[in-house]
Amino acid sequence: MSFFKYYLGPTVAGVAWDPVWGEMHREAAMFDAMIASDVESANDLDKLQRRVAKQARQLEELSATVAVLLRMLGEAKHVDLEILEHRIDAEVELRRAPPDPVPGTCALCGRDRKGEQLSKTAYGLACTPSCDAIE
Repeated sequence: MSFFKYYLGPTVAGVAWDPVWGEMHREAAMFDAMIASDVESANDLDKLQRRVAKQARQLEELSATVAVLLRMLGEAKHVDLEILEHRIDAEVELRRAPPDPVPGTCALCGRDRKGEQLSKTAYGLACTPSCDAIE
């Protein structure tokens, strides 16, 4: 199934696609069942390999689609591709950066602490390196 058949609905802006595309909703409804069956048979290496190969094909289709759309937008002067490239690089860098530590309350002493001052313990979040309540 192609990217468009899977991710777009049977209508776009109220215009119906051909009947083949209308099957997308039935296939999408079965998607959760496919995931469940894959989880149940996780030891079936062949099935997992086929699923990975299918996902690789879908990723290739999506990448090609994005590339064509960007090329068309650039050729039509709707998008400055150089600026877009810088924005994409910045967004990728931002998404790859580790998240900021979340502040919380020590489960032992009850004090509010910065995220880097807390560690997960059997009791919950606790001050690091040692909590006043332990002494």
